[in-house]
Amino acid sequence: MQRDIRRVLLALLVALATLAGATTLAGAITGGTDDDPLDPAHPEVGLMFFYAADGRYRCSATLIEPRVVLTAAHCTYGDVGKVAITFDTQVAGDAVAARTALPRAIDDPGTGLEGSGYTDGLWLVSYDADGQPIVDDDGNVVRTPYPNDGAPDGTADGSPVWITGTVLSHPEYSDFTDIRNWNDTGVIILDEPVTGIEPAELAPVGTLDGFRQKDLVKQLVRTVGYGTEVRQAEGGAQKPTPQSYPLRRQLADEKPQKLTDQILQLNGNEKDPFGTGGTCFGDSGGPAFLGGQIVGDTSYGYTSNCRYLGGYQRTDIAVVHDWLTCVLDVVGDTGAVPSTAPTPDAATAAATCGTL
Repeated sequence: MQRDIRRVLLALLVALATLAGATTLAGAITGGTDDDPLDPAHPEVGLMFFYAADGRYRCSATLIEPRVVLTAAHCTYGDVGKVAITFDTQVAGDAVAARTALPRAIDDPGTGLEGSGYTDGLWLVSYDADGQPIVDDDGNVVRTPYPNDGAPDGTADGSPVWITGTVLSHPEYSDFTDIRNWNDTGVIILDEPVTGIEPAELAPVGTLDGFRQKDLVKQLVRTVGYGTEVRQAEGGAQKPTPQSYPLRRQLADEKPQKLTDQILQLNGNEKDPFGTGGTCFGDSGGPAFLGGQIVGDTSYGYTSNCRYLGGYQRTDIAVVHDWLTCVLDVVGDTGAVPSTAPTPDAATAAATCGTL
């Protein structure tokens, strides 16, 4: 579960060189378990798509109030326009299914390499039998509005329901330049409330500090996300590599390795005798649960095959928890607007709590 590598990768590599060598942004669950669409263990975890200056990307995120979703700041910082999120368990089985399941920006040419975000709604691009975008007689890409009328989760109807929203990034997010002030946390303020899903609970400040090291390493931390899965490709090189599809929610249990003032480090090796796997590309922003409460969001990994250690931004530290609490206090649970309208309470939350 790891999002695609963005421009921040270089900064990440430099910033963490002093920790343990090369690192990558966190992505899909490796060696984990598919969440059951008929009886999901974590319906509060969603998949977000967003546009940056260099294209469309994905991250994972967690509902913490009906209109507030927690994710990583590297999934929100620099985003263009509004973002879109779905809480469907199974989103797309392959790249062909993704053409009609993953909405695009109104000006995305069908490649995902550019776009102005979802402020002007959710759109689909038409493709020919060879997977190339269809253009009309005037040379314009053929687009249609995304219907957004899919059946309830669990039906595998191939039509996930998406909600748009406005992002905020922690005002002290260091953009992977200061391990002592990492603050890799962001939020999505939704254009309408999520119903039928119980929001997750944030762990109180100091939760992880209450464990002595010898006791912390005996715990299991649950990680959840929509990242890539490391396995052998169907063709070509047979070395296990991250595969983007199927795109669905997965979960794993990981053993803590180390705790700093900002970071919870977990062992994501699927061969670990105590854990069941770890996060990978696309899982960024997804939750780390301890005792059913969120103690962190997925920030980075140490290897390109997602089978080693991962770093999780602590949300139980005052600098992060207080900011999230401020946002939750400002944003109301009700109200709904179309994507073309300003997100209710977003401007107030940005002015009151701060954002980058």
